[in-house]
Amino acid sequence: MFIVICFVVVLNLQAFLVILWAIATKWLVIGGRREGRYEWDKSDYCQRWQLHLSLCRLLYKGFGAGGILGYLNGSAYIVWFYRALGATIGKNCALFAGGISGLMTEPDLVEVSRCSTHAVELCLYSCLDWR
Repeated sequence: MFIVICFVVVLNLQAFLVILWAIATKWLVIGGRREGRYEWDKSDYCQRWQLHLSLCRLLYKGFGAGGILGYLNGSAYIVWFYRALGATIGKNCALFAGGISGLMTEPDLVEVSRCSTHAVELCLYSCLDWR
């Protein structure tokens, strides 16, 4: 029984540390993002962005198909995570409440003011808006 308890504690501690790692590397490697054009051959932003995505691969490993973030879908914890990454998300928001994890690679550029369970579509459309 002791081994089972230790396993659960260590697994949750690892998940918490990976989430903190993702937040720390985002702010250390990329910093705050601003709207604009970032061309691959003229700006180091794209290389820093790729480095951050590579360093955060641990978020999507283990814990089943959804990775660590899959278990946070629809909860306040996923909202706190994206707010820590720079997203502006209003109160009473349920991100990815359907259970399917989305990919929000540039949360600094996402703003969801009034929330419902349809915030997933709002987030995805604002991330994909290339105008």
